[in-house]
Amino acid sequence: MNIGISFYSQREVLYLLSSPLFDLIKKDNDNKYIFFTENPTAFEDLIEDFKHIKVEKYYESNKLRELLFKILIFPYEKYALLNKKLIGDHEYILKQISSHNRRRMLIGKLLFYLPLYTFFLKLVRFLSFKTKYYNKFNLDKVLLTEYHHFQEKVLSYNFGDISHLFPPSHDTYTIDGIFENKINSYFAWDEQNKIYANSICSIPKEDITVSGNPIHESIRSFQVKNTVSNKILIFGNNNLVYNEVEMVREIKKDDYLNSLGISLRISPSVGGIGKEWKRRKDEHTNTLGSKNVILPSNAWFGSKYQKTQLNYDYFSSLLNHKIFIITGISNIAYDVLSMKGILVLMFFNDFEDFNKFPWWTCEQREVLNHLKNKPGVLVCRSVKELKNQLKSYMESKNYSSTYYGQNINSSQIIFNKLTSQNETSHSCI
Repeated sequence: MNIGISFYSQREVLYLLSSPLFDLIKKDNDNKYIFFTENPTAFEDLIEDFKHIKVEKYYESNKLRELLFKILIFPYEKYALLNKKLIGDHEYILKQISSHNRRRMLIGKLLFYLPLYTFFLKLVRFLSFKTKYYNKFNLDKVLLTEYHHFQEKVLSYNFGDISHLFPPSHDTYTIDGIFENKINSYFAWDEQNKIYANSICSIPKEDITVSGNPIHESIRSFQVKNTVSNKILIFGNNNLVYNEVEMVREIKKDDYLNSLGISLRISPSVGGIGKEWKRRKDEHTNTLGSKNVILPSNAWFGSKYQKTQLNYDYFSSLLNHKIFIITGISNIAYDVLSMKGILVLMFFNDFEDFNKFPWWTCEQREVLNHLKNKPGVLVCRSVKELKNQLKSYMESKNYSSTYYGQNINSSQIIFNKLTSQNETSHSCI
């Protein structure tokens, strides 16, 4: 079979190709694999020894098609989901987007309430997504690692009956948009994600498979010599968390927290690698010292993926620390809970700037509620609260033990779905 896999960004590459799933793919000489991406060059070293794997560039659309998508499809699908207001995530994301891109929400709302727009939308989707570009690959299966961006929309529109979605985030089924292009099946990271996919996105339960995330298999099995004496690792965030620098300073000032040792991993991208990213890097270095500031791997900045030890730096960061501070809601929560560690969900609300969006109100989001009462998960809003909760917890335990620690064979589940023979090939007509 010819199996296509889309890789929207570095995140999806690291989820799947630094996991046992890639080992299964590399050994599978019975099938051919085509990786679709914006930057094929980045994969050259990674696949050079495997003749049954090749990398191709996504379909290159004209600007008019992408413009139709950005103006007439994306805002509508986003608003159509968030307007349901079924969970706290919806109200929060509506407010957040409106704070910096009010026009997008207004366009979505206008289209949503426009009479007969759903009928017109069928034509717009055809004009935006229909293509014969992928016919030459004779695809039998497609694994999507995104759904709501243009390139994956093209694939799901033309190959829906043989496409399967591995969600790139824990909130794919709560905030990204409606699933209008129907596909064959959907994976979910856990049972709660499956519930959301069904109740919020109206995806039939029988089409959803709980697979976990393959990267968690790698985290659980990763072996590393502990070279870091610090117990705390703070994960830097994006521009939305505007008081991050002040929070880190306050944590460093606290004698108890400082005695535990503090490291910080810079966010791979803070609105792009621009002035704000560099400012935060310099501020954190001044506060913590250069040896305690961890930079993302070069792969996040466009370099080629390493042939060996892919994602090694991230795994090392996790395994070398015990306490993990995440600002707001993040996929990293699942990574921490796939191993032994204390997870701190920090909704730091000091140093408020009334001209900026209060990001800490994301505490109202419900997508991680099922984790908050698990052992080793602390919810804090200030450095004082962080100190008191950590002191109390560490007197009795120093690690979490949640159901994400169980050994879900994620890679094999996804691989079996991709290599099963129960679907026929499909070509665009």
